[in-house]
Amino acid sequence: MTRASQRGLNLSVSPGARREFWDIASHPGRARSGLAARFIEFLKRAMLHNSSLSRPEDVAWFLASYARDARSRIEDVDVSTLDAFRAALEDALGMKFEGPDGENLFRSSFIQTLFYGVFSAWVLWAHEPDQTDKSANFDWKQAGWWLHVPMIRVLYEEVSGPLKLRSLDLVEPLDWTAEVLNRVDRETFFASFDLGETVQYFYEPFLEQFDPILRKRYGVWYTPPEVVKYMVARVDTVLREELAIADGLADDRVLVLDLVAGQGRILSRCYARLLKR
Repeated sequence: MTRASQRGLNLSVSPGARREFWDIASHPGRARSGLAARFIEFLKRAMLHNSSLSRPEDVAWFLASYARDARSRIEDVDVSTLDAFRAALEDALGMKFEGPDGENLFRSSFIQTLFYGVFSAWVLWAHEPDQTDKSANFDWKQAGWWLHVPMIRVLYEEVSGPLKLRSLDLVEPLDWTAEVLNRVDRETFFASFDLGETVQYFYEPFLEQFDPILRKRYGVWYTPPEVVKYMVARVDTVLREELAIADGLADDRVLVLDLVAGQGRILSRCYARLLKR
């Protein structure tokens, strides 16, 4: 039972949960909305709990499944211990989490920061130059050591303290997440995309599995680097050849605006093109 529980199967249940299960089995109409989908999700976890993972979409599904479990655990609890994180995130995003929708978005953002921080740290850990032992296990509790982007590291460290995670009952789903990452066939998994694009690329399938409505509402779509490269090159060419601006993007009169910046890929590509001049 202990090993099964560590994998997120939750086979050990309370007497109250057993009574609820049999009550629903006898009266299916009383089932809470979404319960059938969660049961199917549980069965998928159970059947795949020993399988090796290599496809990004499968890894995204598991991480999103555990992240949804984590989000459900904080739906009706006091999250005032996260006030510092809320303030830092609002400052970083330039927005306020106000009203019921704002509160839901904040809790979702908190869970995403936590779980995607673990994934990002795992990616960097797996590619450390001295990481030659393919049987070594990743420890999510040390994720902060591997996050190199200052803002992301600060936000992650603000939410990942032991006292916060224990009080919010989130240690268990993070243990499940680490167990999944530790059975990924890393060589095959990372062959699916360029290492430099792994963290950015993976966010779209993760969010699609975690909250497809939120993904659609906020327009989270991954743009392949080849498309970005072409777009920037095309604009530069039009400026020089059709608008007679000899320096193209480098001209002082040209202002580059990316209103939905995401990871800032277009801006960084413009900068890279200018460096080659």
